[in-house]
Amino acid sequence: MTASSIDERTEQLSSAIRQAVNSSIPEWEHIKKWITEATLEKIQQKRQLKLAKENSATAGAKYKRKCNVVKAAIRQDKNEWLDKQMDTNGHWSHGS
Repeated sequence: MTASSIDERTEQLSSAIRQAVNSSIPEWEHIKKWITEATLEKIQQKRQLKLAKENSATAGAKYKRKCNVVKAAIRQDKNEWLDKQMDTNGHWSHGS
């Protein structure tokens, strides 16, 4: 076998594996249903800052501030979600 045929075969196998994974594993869906879309966007921004902090000293400080913002947003989302789960008598409602 030549090097080019090995490379082609490796690429074919890699492509087949990627297709199998994409067809059998569902896309990621957040499990914590109380987290709002706005908070998910903040989480994504935090992830981008985490990657950028390696290249910049100021990005590290921004990352720390964003972590605090995300934590506060998650706490607020959860508290609001829990409040909605309670009915007017202070009992847990059975619906979502």
